Amino acid sequence: MNDSRSRTSFADDLNEFDNLLEDDDVQPVKSGRTGRMPAVRSNGSSTGGAGSGEPRGSRLRITPDWNRIAAVLFVGAIVLLVLWFAVSSIIDSRRNGAYKDYFGEVRDIATQSTAQGAELDTILTDPNMGDRAQRIARIEQLAKRADKLAEKAEAIETPDQLTGTRTWLETSLAYRAHGIDGVQRALTASIDSKDADASATQVAAAMSRLVASDVVWADSFATSAKDVLDADEVRDVTVPASVAVKDLDSVSITGIAAMMTRLTTSGKNTGEKIAPAPKDGKIRGGALEGGRVTVAPSGQTLGINSLTEIEGGDNIEFEVPFTNQGEVQLTDVPVKVVLRSEDTDPVTLTAVIERIDPGQTSTAKVSLGEIPPFGKLLDMDINVGPISGEKKTDNNRASYQVQFKLP
Repeated sequence: MNDSRSRTSFADDLNEFDNLLEDDDVQPVKSGRTGRMPAVRSNGSSTGGAGSGEPRGSRLRITPDWNRIAAVLFVGAIVLLVLWFAVSSIIDSRRNGAYKDYFGEVRDIATQSTAQGAELDTILTDPNMGDRAQRIARIEQLAKRADKLAEKAEAIETPDQLTGTRTWLETSLAYRAHGIDGVQRALTASIDSKDADASATQVAAAMSRLVASDVVWADSFATSAKDVLDADEVRDVTVPASVAVKDLDSVSITGIAAMMTRLTTSGKNTGEKIAPAPKDGKIRGGALEGGRVTVAPSGQTLGINSLTEIEGGDNIEFEVPFTNQGEVQLTDVPVKVVLRSEDTDPVTLTAVIERIDPGQTSTAKVSLGEIPPFGKLLDMDINVGPISGEKKTDNNRASYQVQFKLP
């Protein structure tokens, strides 16, 4: 019986000890509403305070500030829009710059090619261009320059958008180079031909390539290039025009035949033989104005006793003035320019002064053609005449020293 009481008393003691431990585990927690500290057990549950009314397991809730979020998104959109405009401006500027560079080079080529067409017309129609052989030599040099111009067009750096268009530019210039070369070949063949109509037809056929080149330039190259510029909304770049044949009548078979007839009668005194002078007692002769010989297009005057440096380029001519000191009109006066050095073959250039009245001065324009080697000292001799019946001839000649330099 004592043992039973002892066991019961011991169990009661353990329960009381556990209750004491639970009381010791209670931690104070601040109440959000009353300031009282609800009891929290060690297992995380709240006993609540007397009359506190706090729910068990309450959570913190956050409400988003939508006005601030909207403001941030708006600013971000503005920044992106500004960046887009900046990048687009840079791209447009580079693209327009590429177009300007390309068409700037094309404009230079167009100008030169148009000038070559005008030069061919002058060689064929100007009475001062000499006889047929002299004109053929000039056309041969012109064909070489036209071919080089076509090669220059092929080497231009071209924007990707104009890759297909460039083909028409190259085609047009190739037609012109082949056309000029064809004219030279046809005229050469006509020298020994007895069929004037057949010769005129061959020359006209060669000239038709020049007409075709104008059509290709205008209808294919220029039109397609403008379409590209319009598609990219480029307003400050223009496509240059270029025309090799200005007068279509001059390239017809009838016009060519008339031109070739004139060639057979021009340049009568281009050889060294002098026709006998009429026995009318009139004085005949003239003088080369040696101190007034100039270089075109630079306008330099050749120095008789000094070295003249000439800047190389296209369409160089020597302008040789000659004064008629006689009493009769002079016609078909030959002019010859010879360039020579110690280690190169002489280069001979010729021209003809069609007519000079007594007391008047006329200027022969002698085309250089191919530029001699740069930096080489050249002796240059100019001779005008001979003139039928002239007794004093030492004033018809002049000598110079020249040197060509890079432009």
